[in-house]
Parts: sequence; structure tokens; C-alpha cells
Amino acid sequence: MLDSSFCLRRPSDHSATEGARFEVHIEKARGIHGELVLPFEARLETGDGKAAWSMKDVEDADRLRVVALLATGMTVREIAEEIGIGKSVVHRLKQRIEREAKQAAADQDEGE
Repeated sequence: MLDSSFCLRRPSDHSATEGARFEVHIEKARGIHGELVLPFEARLETGDGKAAWSMKDVEDADRLRVVALLATGMTVREIAEEIGIGKSVVHRLKQRIEREAKQAAADQDEGE
């Protein structure tokens, strides 16, 4: 009987030259709830002769990919297919990106 089950997935934009980079999805976690079970991206980075793991939320990684793909003119459907996530997720990310851009513009106007 397992208390925890993890699934490692390759990000859709991963290339072999990046080395160890993957998404960690916690599929079963007895006694762990909330933000602790959100998926995250892990990457092994080397610098100054040392190796260290870095992590970021999968949603943040997806958001960065969506921003880049929207800038190329891709549609929500095309982005969803490219990244491998649902159209509704891409649509929500797009709405959030647009809200944040409007807010940043409004903040900048107030500062002038």
C-alpha cells in the first residue's frame, strides 16, 4: 500500500541539451494537502563547478510559455496543443496575463 505516488513528466518545450529538467506531479499523497501537492518543475543547474536543483511552479512555467507563444500570434487552441495543457487553462492564463498587463500600464500612468 503506497502513501505517495509521484509522476515525472518532460515539459513540452524540453530539449535534450538542457539535461535534467522535468515536472513533478504528485498523484497520491496521504496526509499532504493544499499547496504542498501542486505540481512543480525541477531543473538541475550547474555553475562554478557545483550542481544545484532549482524549482518553480508548473503554472509559472506554463505562464511563461503562454506569454512567449501569444507573442508569436498563436491561438489559444494552438498553444494548448503545443504545450499539452487544456484550452481552458490556456484561456485562464491568457486572461490573467492581459489583466496584469493592463494593471501594469495603469500603475505606470499613475506614476507619471
